[in-house]
Amino acid sequence: MDLKQSCNVFLPVKQYGEIKKLGHRMNKPYSALIREGIDMVLRRYKRKDQMGVQMLPDKKRYEDMILSHFHAMAQLKSKLNAFVKVLEVEMKKAKKQLKFDK
Repeated sequence: MDLKQSCNVFLPVKQYGEIKKLGHRMNKPYSALIREGIDMVLRRYKRKDQMGVQMLPDKKRYEDMILSHFHAMAQLKSKLNAFVKVLEVEMKKAKKQLKFDK
C-alpha cells in the first residue's frame, strides 16, 4: 500500500460537486479521482521536460505569444464586423420583403 500525505486543496464549489458526483457514478472515492488527475498532470509535464520543451516561456516567446493572440483577435474582429454588415443588409432586405407582403 502506498503511503499517503495529507493535503488540503481548495476547489471551486462547482468543481467539487462535479468530482463528488463523478466519484459516486463510478463507485470510486472522489479523492482517488483527484489523485488520478494529479498523476495525469505530472506525466504530461514530465514528458515535456524529457523532450526538452521549455515549460515556462522566456520573455521573447511570451511577447511573441501575446502578439500572435492579438493578431488572431484582430482578424476575428474583422471577420465579425464583416458578418455583422452582411447580416444588417440581409435584415434590411427581409424588412422590405415583409412590407411588400402586407
